[in-house]
Amino acid sequence: MATVSGPVSSLPGSKHVVPEGMMCDSCKVNKAAVRIQGETDSMGAEFADVCATCELKYNNAGMTGSCDWCGKDSTELKPARDYDEGVAGPVYYVCDACLTKQRKHAVEEYEQLSRDYAPGSGEYYDMMYGGYED
Repeated sequence: MATVSGPVSSLPGSKHVVPEGMMCDSCKVNKAAVRIQGETDSMGAEFADVCATCELKYNNAGMTGSCDWCGKDSTELKPARDYDEGVAGPVYYVCDACLTKQRKHAVEEYEQLSRDYAPGSGEYYDMMYGGYED
């Protein structure tokens, strides 16, 4: 791997700008065209600098196995984080069904909070002014 970072909020497979003059970590022949984020955890991430030809190998490599959230086998797992664990929390490999559920839940939670803390609601007054006075 080309480099290691501290905690990051991006996920494996994210593409980053590669410093000029770096050689491909994969073929070791061509100049690197892109830096691809690899293994990622709460401590940081590893990055590979790859040329355009070797980048195709990374793009076509899919994750298969059991979903970290529901346990079902999947031929296309995607990296994701649990929102409640923060932007630098552990990376999970999850199926599309679990990602859809997570996103739906996040939208529902946002909409509920928007209603609860809308100007004119009691919760909004409590949040802004520290509660009602007698």
